[in-house]
Amino acid sequence: MGRVFLATDGVLGRNVAIKVLRDDLGLGAEARAHLDARLRIEARAAALVTHPNVVVLHDMGDDPEVGLYLVFEHVDGPSLRARLEKGPLTLPDVVRLAKELGSALDAAHDAGVLHRDVKP
Repeated sequence: MGRVFLATDGVLGRNVAIKVLRDDLGLGAEARAHLDARLRIEARAAALVTHPNVVVLHDMGDDPEVGLYLVFEHVDGPSLRARLEKGPLTLPDVVRLAKELGSALDAAHDAGVLHRDVKP
């Protein structure tokens, strides 16, 4: 339901990921308000979790032209899809990733956040 853009923080000079609601969904006002509320909940949840395997939420705002937006830490590297196109992961890589993911989810749960939409 959202789009993520790579941008440069004009003040600090670092790359960031900006998440906005998609504008091509043709949503009515009520549905858009519902998604806006969900994005605000996502922002509050992200702000509660501090962990090396969870991206940091730097900022959020509401722009008259763009709407609600979230500004996250940008993590450089290939997507999971791009990595898997090179072939299957090795067993040690799978184990390492599972441990990292489990640790991040454990930190989220400790903060009272139940994550229903884990992304690669």
